[in-house]
Amino acid sequence: MQGIPQRFPVDAHGNEHAMPKRSPRQSASVDPQQPKYSITTMAELTGVHPQQLRRLEKAGMLKPARSQGGTRRYSDTDVAQVERLRNLADAGINQAGIERILELETALEAAEARSEAAEADLERLRQTASSD
Repeated sequence: MQGIPQRFPVDAHGNEHAMPKRSPRQSASVDPQQPKYSITTMAELTGVHPQQLRRLEKAGMLKPARSQGGTRRYSDTDVAQVERLRNLADAGINQAGIERILELETALEAAEARSEAAEADLERLRQTASSD
């Protein structure tokens, strides 16, 4: 995906750095979807430039929460999503391919939810029929 770095972030001296490891205290968040990171912090955590984060949001591949003032707030779930997008790009999948993968995953999740609901309905009908 254009704009997502293919390598680790590079500091001012040209040295590559792996993404920072989170301490157990940080990763043991009560709710991984709780918005808590600013765009600057998100860029530091993921190694993705803030402008690229905005592009990912515009393309619908990232959906950060907004504060009351309209500021983007990212969660641990968003961090994982950016890392996943980066892995897909590193695997050679272009932006259109990544968008299609995300669409298909969303459709699959919806179909699985409908299937589970139908199975629950069927089980209730079976129990009702056997009790009669």
